[in-house]
Amino acid sequence: MKAKFKHAVEKTIAKLNLTYVIRLLASLLIVAVLLGFLAGIVKTFIDLQLFVHQPLDVGIKQMLINVLTLLAVIEVLRTALSYLKDGRVHVTYIVDTVLIVMLNEVLTFWYTGDHITYIPLVALLLTLIVIRILCIKFSPNK
Repeated sequence: MKAKFKHAVEKTIAKLNLTYVIRLLASLLIVAVLLGFLAGIVKTFIDLQLFVHQPLDVGIKQMLINVLTLLAVIEVLRTALSYLKDGRVHVTYIVDTVLIVMLNEVLTFWYTGDHITYIPLVALLLTLIVIRILCIKFSPNK
């Protein structure tokens, strides 16, 4: 009986330590993501000079890519924060992040004119949109 109790206590302590380490590492990840977000904002402001020195479409393309990348970073941050708060990762946050990244890729290929790669990316983007709608419809929070 004493051995079972001791084993249960040790198991609980190990689980608490692992939870603490995971939360610590997730917190460090959040700090890194925030620093990356700040760097992305700085890069976006630096890229404003493209509107002066390059044709308008080059500046617009870069701004769209920068903004979509920053939105993806926000979604990653949202996912990490929800994990710290709820102890789990929400599928909708993951799908949102992938949607934004895929939209970024579609825009990149749109500007390069590579339509062979563009079509499968659009198909994948539409599939992700359907998955996102299904995530909302069949959410466990309902």
